[in-house]
Amino acid sequence: MSAVFTILAICNVLANAVPILKALAIIYSATTMFFTLHFLLVIQLGSDLKKEGKITAVLVHKAINQSWKTPAAVERLLLFSRYLQHQTPVVSCGLFCFDWTLVLSVSGN
Repeated sequence: MSAVFTILAICNVLANAVPILKALAIIYSATTMFFTLHFLLVIQLGSDLKKEGKITAVLVHKAINQSWKTPAAVERLLLFSRYLQHQTPVVSCGLFCFDWTLVLSVSGN
C-alpha cells in the first residue's frame, strides 16, 4: 500500500513543483524502502536457514561415522538425522513459507 502512495507522490512531484509534495514523496519513498528491505531480509534469512539445514544433515552423518565408539551419541545423532531427513527447517507463518518463491509471487502481481 505504501508503494502506491510513493508512486502517486512521485507523479505529483513531477507534475507540480510544490515543496510539500517533495517532502511527501521523500517520506513515502523512505518508508517503502524501509519495509521492502525488512521483507527481503526475512526472506534471505529464511533461505539461509533452509540451506544451513541441508548442510547440517551432512555434518550429522559425518559425526555418526566418526563417533561409532559411543552408542548413546550415535543413537541421538541418528534420531536427529532422521528428523532432518523428514522435515527441512523453514521459516513460515503457517500459511506460506518465507523464501524466494514468495518474493516472485508477490512481485508478479
